[in-house]
Amino acid sequence: MVKIVFINPPRNKRKNDFIEEFKRVPLGICQLASSTRKAGIETSIIDAQNLYLTIDETIKRIKELNSDFVAISIISDFLQNSEILAERIRHFNPKIKIIVGGPHVSAVPESTMKDCEFFDIAVLGESDKHILEIINNKELSKIGGIIFRENNKLIKTKQENTRIKNLDTVPFPSFDLLEGFPDLYEPTPSMFKDAPSINLLTARGCLWNCSFCHQSVFGNELSYNSPKYMVPLMNFLKTKYKVKDICFYDDVFTIPRKRTEKFCEELIRKKVNMSWSCQTRIDTLDYKLARLMKKVGCWQISFGIESGSDKILEILNKKITRQQIIRQVKEIKKSGIRVRAFFIIGSPGETTETINETKTLIKKTKPDDILLDFFTPMRSVKLEKEAEKFGKIKSYTNKTFQVNFIPKDLTEKKLKKEFKRIQLGFYLQPRILLYYLGLLLNPRKAKYLAKGLLTYLMIAFK
Repeated sequence: MVKIVFINPPRNKRKNDFIEEFKRVPLGICQLASSTRKAGIETSIIDAQNLYLTIDETIKRIKELNSDFVAISIISDFLQNSEILAERIRHFNPKIKIIVGGPHVSAVPESTMKDCEFFDIAVLGESDKHILEIINNKELSKIGGIIFRENNKLIKTKQENTRIKNLDTVPFPSFDLLEGFPDLYEPTPSMFKDAPSINLLTARGCLWNCSFCHQSVFGNELSYNSPKYMVPLMNFLKTKYKVKDICFYDDVFTIPRKRTEKFCEELIRKKVNMSWSCQTRIDTLDYKLARLMKKVGCWQISFGIESGSDKILEILNKKITRQQIIRQVKEIKKSGIRVRAFFIIGSPGETTETINETKTLIKKTKPDDILLDFFTPMRSVKLEKEAEKFGKIKSYTNKTFQVNFIPKDLTEKKLKKEFKRIQLGFYLQPRILLYYLGLLLNPRKAKYLAKGLLTYLMIAFK
């Protein structure tokens, strides 16, 4: 039987490092694994990233599996370790086919393949169909949307629309192939209500075109699971793995609206008693829908607000305004759902004045939590190509709390100073301090919160 192993590549840090990052379920490779298993292919997963395996330890496990194919999912921060891993695999077994995919590969496929001679095939975009065609020995030149090597040359095939229209046809993710599931996967403290808690993805693609956002894998075409799939999946996780809380990572959970309404109705009909949260756009729901979501367990919604300045919102192509944000946050908070707001500081066009507008917006809207980070010019997105007109690109590395871009009217020192002011101004509010102190009374949350606080202090204020 043909065998494949999916790899979430190793981190640079070890588990005993003082600062640990929080761990998400690698849903992409879990869903791909479910498709290969359905096709009768012997499938394994090595989540080296969340198991804190070294490259040596990862190689040892790959050798033990003796697979015919190795598929590595790559984001930019893990490219170097993925290249080292591929080279080591090639040295101990030249016959293994090494397939790479994921956000980094889809964004810059040619350079990814040129820079690492040990990658055999790069899969662009949604990979479910491509993986099966490659394993089944379909002629590579007839598989759309891949890059492969032939006679020491790179061949890129024409991109085809191979998107899965009905995601309900994809089996449940292969959670059972994840060592330590679900307890290994620790969410960010502000993103779960009870533990065990895991992240789920029930939609692919986004209908909007924010100029800073990466859509290299799923693009603007939207496909999604129906409530008839989503609710049984939640029940399965609750029954088999004792999962108590779900965080939906769909880009815009409340689109289409009818799906969200039917999902809530199905939760009521099936009497599923679980807490859950999601993320969406501020302009895609209202008080009525929020109240329905609250009724069936939704306790928090995260919104990508990004800035309090209409000027910056326009540069980011957010298609929302400051006044819309103020009005909508008020409506959502009235429903009883917590509002978690994402903000970016240091975007192209940012000035001291626009930063002050963001500070004012935070004070006016009173979100229940915020996530603030610096602008990162991601490769191959619209704003990355124009960023140098607005300032200086320092790095493309998407590391939390790292200045990667400096707008013309600001300095790195000024950005860091304003970052700390916003953070301290928000988290030292009595209502925020009281909320987090209250969470410490919950033994299940105490360790997550303690680790989160230490991580935050060490990174944000270094």
